Amino acid sequence: MSPRRDTIEWLPTSPAISRRRFLQGALAMGTVASVDLGLLRDGAALGPPLGPSDRVLVLVQLDGGNCGLNTVVPFTSGAYYSLRGGLAIAPHEVLPVGDGLGLHPSLTYVKARFDSDDVAIVRGVGNIDRDLSHFTAMAKMASGAQGAETIRTGWLGRYLDLDAGNDFGGVAVGSDAIPLLLRTSSAAVTGIPQHTDGLFGADRTNRWDRVMFDAVAAMGASPNPRGPLAGAIDSTFVAAMRDAASVNPVYSQLPTGRDFVRQMALAAQMINLDVGVRVVHVQLSGFDTHVVQAAVHSQLLRDLDDGVRTFFETLLPQFNSRVAMATFSEFGRRPQTNSSGGTDHGTASVAFLIGERVRGGLWGAQPSLTSLDANGNLAPALDVRSVHASILGRWFRTDDRAILGRDFEQLDLFHGAPSCAAGPVNLRASSSSYVSIPPVRLLDSRVGNGIGKGKLGAGALLHLYVLGRGLVPPADVSAVVLNVTVADPTSGGYLTIWPTGTARPEASSLNFTTGQTVPNLVVAPVGDKGTVSIYNGGGDAHVLADVCGWFPTSNPYRPVTPARLLDTRNAIAAAGKLTADRTLRLPVAGRGGVPSSGAGSVVLNVTGTEPDAISYLTVWPSDAPRPTASNLNLVPGRTTPNLVIAKLASDGSVGIYNAAGNVHVLADVCGWFPADAGYHPMVPSRIVDTRIGTGARGRLRANGTIDLDTLCRGEVPVNAAAVVLNVTVAEPTHAGYLTVWPSGQPRPNASNLNFTAGEVVPNLVIVRVGIEGMISVYNEVGTPHLIADVMGWFE
Repeated sequence: MSPRRDTIEWLPTSPAISRRRFLQGALAMGTVASVDLGLLRDGAALGPPLGPSDRVLVLVQLDGGNCGLNTVVPFTSGAYYSLRGGLAIAPHEVLPVGDGLGLHPSLTYVKARFDSDDVAIVRGVGNIDRDLSHFTAMAKMASGAQGAETIRTGWLGRYLDLDAGNDFGGVAVGSDAIPLLLRTSSAAVTGIPQHTDGLFGADRTNRWDRVMFDAVAAMGASPNPRGPLAGAIDSTFVAAMRDAASVNPVYSQLPTGRDFVRQMALAAQMINLDVGVRVVHVQLSGFDTHVVQAAVHSQLLRDLDDGVRTFFETLLPQFNSRVAMATFSEFGRRPQTNSSGGTDHGTASVAFLIGERVRGGLWGAQPSLTSLDANGNLAPALDVRSVHASILGRWFRTDDRAILGRDFEQLDLFHGAPSCAAGPVNLRASSSSYVSIPPVRLLDSRVGNGIGKGKLGAGALLHLYVLGRGLVPPADVSAVVLNVTVADPTSGGYLTIWPTGTARPEASSLNFTTGQTVPNLVVAPVGDKGTVSIYNGGGDAHVLADVCGWFPTSNPYRPVTPARLLDTRNAIAAAGKLTADRTLRLPVAGRGGVPSSGAGSVVLNVTGTEPDAISYLTVWPSDAPRPTASNLNLVPGRTTPNLVIAKLASDGSVGIYNAAGNVHVLADVCGWFPADAGYHPMVPSRIVDTRIGTGARGRLRANGTIDLDTLCRGEVPVNAAAVVLNVTVAEPTHAGYLTVWPSGQPRPNASNLNFTAGEVVPNLVIVRVGIEGMISVYNEVGTPHLIADVMGWFE
């Protein structure tokens, strides 16, 4: 289904209701069920990013009534073992947390966070009405009502009403309906499904779906002759599809496995997207353990523990101090075991608060097991609304009394203001420059990602959707940066990548020989319907493509359809191989779409083929001293391509130097930057060469990571957003890959260089700068040497 906006119902306090999203089935059937006829507004596709003081809460609902006594076990209490019998957790199994209490053995990650002072265990939490009905107890828990009160909005929904202009302020993950907890009187709340196949309009891989999606999208392109109401419905359909495309990228790297773990990863990815999410709701069901509780409850808590771990491992580090997680349930379980090996509805339970800014430890009071109420239940020690008030007042720093309707005791559950030292992450176009993103795999023919499983055949063509995928926005993108790899080709050949809808150029993006694994960075203009075309001009080959970043349409970068400026094999610009220790001057300005004046730097795909000696090529502005760095490292008999971003000399040319032997050289222009653009080319500067101890000494370790300081040479300023590196692997002992990404963030599931044993492989990398100007490099297997040269930086 599409992302869904919802409110509880028509409220007399609300002059207008936010638009309600339409289910995919409703669109397919042509029905317009559940349409709000109030405010049908067409908001922006993405919300504003978090402000410097904004905080986020993730609410995990343990649905069905979680057994607090077997979650936080009073393992020194004889009364506990008398009441629980065979359901009791043995003392040697618990994970001690103090005061004679221990966590259930399934909660190993929560225990580790508790030991780091990141988990607050709030004991004896309950509804003072001691309501044992699932429906009314949860309604009171979610709304903050008591007794005969009826409140039709959630306590967090009322908090979201304070910022009603943000459509993504509240998100319900994996929910078929907006839960009462998030229901509002004016603000919009988004419900996103667990699987991408439910996102209407986001999956364009099927031809007939594309036709339907485009037809729906066209509904709002012009006024509807049936009147303003029909036009409003058109706009709602279009907005639903646009929002689906906006959130679709967060599905690209979700883990496999149990549903709750996927939902928690999705929750973290929504926060990482930085679209102003303030509250996220995730539900884990099954806690109504009337029968065989021991096995069921153990698995549920294991799911909870795995989900919490996955969430924090997926969350970008820049958000760690800005996110807190809380668990809640409608009630606990009775202390006594029933005849079915389970427990019945009870009262007081336990809540967890987890996060870097949480004051860890034990809070509240442990309910007595020897002074039960008249029904044999625990007496709640803390009104659940005190926890609500603590979150509202101490975490969100808002008026809890205005939201809850009265004063409640607050617990000092949180430390001071969140740390934003590294700055908030904004993965969208925050400037006119290049936007670097964590690499995401869009295509892998080995596993059927992006196209059907199997090699791309000789002479075959595929169209790869890039917009709306891998944190690339669905619109306003002029070009994408792809790391493209060919693996296991049956014969030599080349790939050409160009904007769909234009004629295939006489140029190559990547050249390869039989059996060779070759990576190359490609800056590809986006063509028709958000796609780029890939043509295989050689034997059957597997193709991989990882998106690494994008240029907004406002960016001064000017992509061009690739055009060949140099081919020494057939006398384009020069005839015959480039010989040893010789420099070739290549005129660029005024050719291949580059203007004759005004261009400051140029993007070239340079290829060395048929080398007869070990050598390297260096590309630089021909009126400057030649740098001691390389762009391509050559091995006899191998074809080596690499993307180069080179500053132009005053006469609009670049120099290409060959160190040894004889080699044919090809150069295709892909785009250019004006002299006053946000990209700053520089004389290449080597920041690491493990062969001689520059930056780091000795080979990389297998399954190891090293951090590189991009600022160490003093030419890249501290305000650089991204750097351009030429990264080379030398003397690898095994086939493997390198991944390069900003330090302080999770390692992405993508590669920048793929290589085989003994191969010398270069590749250009454009990577966002991480914490304190650092980038991280991961080596999968073997022990290769690493060389990296900084070529320039983006503002």
